[in-house]
Amino acid sequence: MDQKPKLVVLEFFKGELRTFLALVLLLLIFVGLGFAATPNDLMFDFGTGLSSEVYPGAISVAGGSAVYPQSATGGVTFGWETPYVAEQSSGSQVADLRETDSNQGVNDNGFKISGLSEDYYTVTLISGNLNNAITTKLVVNGATYIANSEPGVWKTLTFKTAVQNGNLEFSFKRYGTNLWAVNALILTPSSIPPSNLTFDVVVQPAEHIIGVGGAAVYRVSVLPSNGYSSVVTLSLTDLPPGMQATFTPISGVPPLVSNLEISTSKNTPVTRYTLMITAKGNDMGIYTVNRSIGLVLSYEPAEEPSAEPPVIDLKTFQKQAVANQKFIDQYLTAEQKRLLTPEELLSLQELPGATVFPVMPELPQPRSLVDASLRQLTSAGIIGMVVDSAPASESAPPAQVGFWGQFFGAMFNPAR
Repeated sequence: MDQKPKLVVLEFFKGELRTFLALVLLLLIFVGLGFAATPNDLMFDFGTGLSSEVYPGAISVAGGSAVYPQSATGGVTFGWETPYVAEQSSGSQVADLRETDSNQGVNDNGFKISGLSEDYYTVTLISGNLNNAITTKLVVNGATYIANSEPGVWKTLTFKTAVQNGNLEFSFKRYGTNLWAVNALILTPSSIPPSNLTFDVVVQPAEHIIGVGGAAVYRVSVLPSNGYSSVVTLSLTDLPPGMQATFTPISGVPPLVSNLEISTSKNTPVTRYTLMITAKGNDMGIYTVNRSIGLVLSYEPAEEPSAEPPVIDLKTFQKQAVANQKFIDQYLTAEQKRLLTPEELLSLQELPGATVFPVMPELPQPRSLVDASLRQLTSAGIIGMVVDSAPASESAPPAQVGFWGQFFGAMFNPAR
């Protein structure tokens, strides 16, 4: 009686274990199918040609011995254009047969495939090495792709391409100092055509402000899209007389960075100029991008604002104070020539109605140069009040005017 519960529990765990193992097996099958090529795919396994190192169902490409044309099933023909291709294998150290071995080289070489029945394919490239860094530059139908991998890491590139009369040609090149290598090449039929090969242009800064006779430098960056690899040539239009422009370099394959230097002369008119940078590709469609830039020409170059005021010593400050005082004295001398003399002011009192404009009483003798300067600034209308450091003087109240004084005053000055 006591053993029956134990048996029931044991049978339960056995059933759960079988279910778990079945799920794991199904998962492994699905994952394997996901990585495996579909029946319509074409897989080329590059390596030594040993049957133990060829991926199941793949077409073996055994280095320099597989020179075009080599025959495969379905009327497909393939091969290297030249036999100068090395074979490499890591053997059992790499489990994935698509990464175990490869074809690699130093010089450029082309791999051609003919007899393809579809118009478009999705191409998957596997490139890498167990012990060495690999950098592979692949050019297909004018598009460039670069696979860069460290030792023990395999790089996978996927892109779309179009078939030309049933043919596809892959050009393998070095990019830098590393060897190029190809482990596997998989072609999957596609109904979607590849995207157009284009490029974009970025200019920094968009506008410069310089003085006449100066020069400005713009940074022009040409960025490829979808593998664009044709030569792009730069030019500048709408350049007015008195200006010169130079691109360094003037052309190249994207990604490309060029410095545009625009120089002016002393006779160049001062105004704002709008110029046009044109980047023209050497592809079949002559893809072109235009970018406008601004150049403001002034008599003096624009000064960048200082984050902090400059610090000067006491001696320099004293020199600047003396120079500033001299400037103030010169200004006051010039302004004094425009002021009315005391005689001219007194003559205004004789005019009818002149007394409605009060005349300031004469101030006491200034005690310092500062007092004199401030009075001059007040007289010129620069300062609205009189500042005087002299002691206040006693002022007597105005004398009382009698009857006859008021009578004769009204006769000679009716406005009083």
